[in-house]
Amino acid sequence: MKIFSFLKYYLIAKNEHAIHAPFLYNLYCYLKKDCLVDFNHIETIRNQLLNNNTIIDLDEIGMGSKVLHTKKRKISSIAKTSLSTQKYSILHHKLIQYFKPKTIVELGTSFGINTLYLANANPDAVVYTFEGSKKIAEIAKNNFIARKNITLIEGNFDVTLEKTLNHFAEKVDYVFIDGNHALEPTLHYFELILHFSNEKTIFIFDDIHWSDEMEMAWKQIKMHTNVTLSVDLLYLGIVFVSKKLSKQHFVLKY
Repeated sequence: MKIFSFLKYYLIAKNEHAIHAPFLYNLYCYLKKDCLVDFNHIETIRNQLLNNNTIIDLDEIGMGSKVLHTKKRKISSIAKTSLSTQKYSILHHKLIQYFKPKTIVELGTSFGINTLYLANANPDAVVYTFEGSKKIAEIAKNNFIARKNITLIEGNFDVTLEKTLNHFAEKVDYVFIDGNHALEPTLHYFELILHFSNEKTIFIFDDIHWSDEMEMAWKQIKMHTNVTLSVDLLYLGIVFVSKKLSKQHFVLKY
């Protein structure tokens, strides 16, 4: 996280009193409510990963870890730097419960903690999660044993994503892009999935202020002709493409 972006966010971020659009006001108030769901079964898996010192060889594709840059890494080190925090996984859970998407795409499975939150939020939905590393995908699959609504696709996103989307019977309703923290891939995946989206599709982008490239990607995404409403939550960016919404951008506290 860039320090300047962090400080700027806290200077300009608003709360519900600055939201005049009923659609976003109602959503934001819902997201701020306490979540009463018990996630201990998922957090137990997270803690096991954070305490697992097994060393694995990685075959990462793309930008890889945001912090680590070696091929051999402890599972605990990878988990510490790559897993979504519980706070933002719960945000995904709330968004899915609110909008009830049926087809969910996640680019960047990691060990699957966030994937479990996505799948748990709507058991009737199907979560297609994409992971570039074979070793990490193997561990994630083991964490998914109890879930029947998760499909894990392993391999280079540039190959697997379009191939998988072309076989979908339905449009994509919910998208979380967290697989490659670089400008061109982020924009490419967004443009590609747009072709398989609908009026209700929600796009979530991770680490929008992580680097100059990600900030540039976020800026271009906000300005895209298909994007109407966009929301900056510092660590995540949310985008709506519904033509029923006015072209607006909000920076909100979360």
